[in-house]
Amino acid sequence: MIPETQRVRSYGQLIELLRRDQVTHQLDPNEQVITIPTRRDHDEGVALLRWQDRDGVLQVIHTLPVTVPAERVAAMEAAVTRLNHALALPGFGLNHQTGTLYFRVTLPVAAAGVSPQDLQSVFRAAVRTAFDMLPALRRVAEEGADPTMIVEDARIDLTISTGQPQ
Repeated sequence: MIPETQRVRSYGQLIELLRRDQVTHQLDPNEQVITIPTRRDHDEGVALLRWQDRDGVLQVIHTLPVTVPAERVAAMEAAVTRLNHALALPGFGLNHQTGTLYFRVTLPVAAAGVSPQDLQSVFRAAVRTAFDMLPALRRVAEEGADPTMIVEDARIDLTISTGQPQ
């Protein structure tokens, strides 16, 4: 791993970090995007690292393996709004063009760069949060679950999966 003193300040250094940590990934140098496959239990996802020099940020975007049907878009908007309000690290969104859900965290990079430890922490939090909330979000999208109950439903899911009250 790159030491804390060697902060990531470029797309190239981000690639170097992933290679040193032996993270499976695919590159899109034209868009400065790195795609990383993710998996939990039977669900697979994709995390994107999008380096944006012009904006001085690095986005970590985790897509969720669920498509929201047009008739459930309003319910999903309500569910995502409620979840984001309840989370310590909000970031759920809905791509209205494709009907896909995602969780996004944006890290400022600026001249100082971003520490590898901060990047790893944010990446793990994004993947964990996306997969933790997936069952409740999937029920809203696919089973007609009540979006006003999403926070409580997610808490129940987490209690069942971890055995710990949330």
